[in-house]
Amino acid sequence: GQNWSLATTNTNGITPRKEAIPPTIDAQYVVGFVWKRQPQFRVTQNFGSPLWAAISIENPQTTFGGTACGTALPGGITNEVCTAAGAQTFIYSINHTPDVIGKLAFETKINEKNMIHVEAFGLFRQLYDRVQYTGNAGNRNFNTTAGGIGGGIVAKVLHGLLELQANILSGRGVGSYASGQLPDATISLNGSLAPIPETIYMLGATLHATPAFDFYVFGGQEKENRKYFQASGTFFGYGVPNANNTGCSVENGTCTGTTSELSQITLGLCDKFYQGGYGELRGALQYSYTRRQLFSGNGGGATSPIGYSTNDNMAFFSLRYYPFA
Repeated sequence: GQNWSLATTNTNGITPRKEAIPPTIDAQYVVGFVWKRQPQFRVTQNFGSPLWAAISIENPQTTFGGTACGTALPGGITNEVCTAAGAQTFIYSINHTPDVIGKLAFETKINEKNMIHVEAFGLFRQLYDRVQYTGNAGNRNFNTTAGGIGGGIVAKVLHGLLELQANILSGRGVGSYASGQLPDATISLNGSLAPIPETIYMLGATLHATPAFDFYVFGGQEKENRKYFQASGTFFGYGVPNANNTGCSVENGTCTGTTSELSQITLGLCDKFYQGGYGELRGALQYSYTRRQLFSGNGGGATSPIGYSTNDNMAFFSLRYYPFA
């Protein structure tokens, strides 16, 4: 089955089903939230109540961006993560080494209702691909190292009425470990995978105004750096500087820039407005504002680089009945 990745912040020790999940209606949660749901094998040790340690090997999955399948690389190179089938082209993650995550967590109580939980983790990845050359001359495999470091904090203050949380992850090839699912890697000139540098963070607060009513505010960002290559005047990779963004504001216009960052702020409320012998009835409202920014480019004959951004406003409503709550 699947479980929350060890990279996801916990609320208590390093304990399954004690993850610090944003209380949103939208199950993709919040931009900047560090998480995955994937098969894994984990070992955890508690060194006395304040300190925990864990290591996990998890199912590796890679997301790709920039240089697309079917792009002619110099020297007749073909990358085998790209496979054509009929009229469609598929891109596969064929990593043969699991992702490895190690985590340390420290927790202390200020009093019976106030506490602070802090953790730090490291992520190690091996991005694998096989490259074919024209005439099968020197076909070879590539293992590319990727990973990052991150951490999280959960603090309950004001006699447990206010819960603050934050997480961060920074590294190369870590985009798929966040809600925005920005790419982990692009394809370099020799066909190997090139991890894309990225920083991910999220901040949030939940107010438990009454035993039945919660109000929350969360915000986060996922930001990638350019990772591109040039050969004979042609650019390859992610965030190429000659992207054509001249038609980004026109329906069906030319807009070839790739995403440089995602930002979001969301707020909402939850109310258990009925609790009794027939169960529990809960209602919730959520609003979110999301912004997407493209890398600038001077394609299409632009005299200076053109960037573009767009945004989306979303509202959610939820009504849930728990018959045996």
